[in-house]
Amino acid sequence: MPFEYALPEHFALLHLLGQVEARFAADELAVANVFGWRAPTGKLATGDRILWTPGDPSKALGQIGPARQSQTGNPRSLATLHELCTCLILGADLAGKEDERLQYARARAIYDAWLRAVYLAARGTFTVISSKWVRVPTERVHGLGIQVVFAIDAKIPDAAKQLAPVDVGADLDVEQLDHTDNLTLPEEP
Repeated sequence: MPFEYALPEHFALLHLLGQVEARFAADELAVANVFGWRAPTGKLATGDRILWTPGDPSKALGQIGPARQSQTGNPRSLATLHELCTCLILGADLAGKEDERLQYARARAIYDAWLRAVYLAARGTFTVISSKWVRVPTERVHGLGIQVVFAIDAKIPDAAKQLAPVDVGADLDVEQLDHTDNLTLPEEP
């Protein structure tokens, strides 16, 4: 049997990223979300963006904990990975490059929008581990960043069961000769 991996939406971190992107689109926030391990450029003044890097700054993946609701779902959960991710939230007010108050306000506004989107998508399943200001060490600010390390609960799945779930109903049209009856089978509680 060949190795199969879950679709991206089954990975908690990628699902969360998609939910944050959707929330930003719905709220009409023009902030790019970039996923991966590429190092950010030295310049912060290239516009607003959030860099999502799996792991913490030491490259740790996260800790394994007991399965949550281990007997439910298909596939069932064997364990929970408290998967770490580092988000570098970058904001640059390009109209006021010399004004540190504007740079601060821009970075904080993006941070607040990011935290709101994460909260609405993953309430109760994420924990902020640490956060700190990031600034390119130059005389002038030209934008600021906030680095956030957080953990998201990710299911470690068992092999999928090949059974239909019990919460499935059916709505059928049954034909016999020239007569058609509709048969509805309710979901089992």
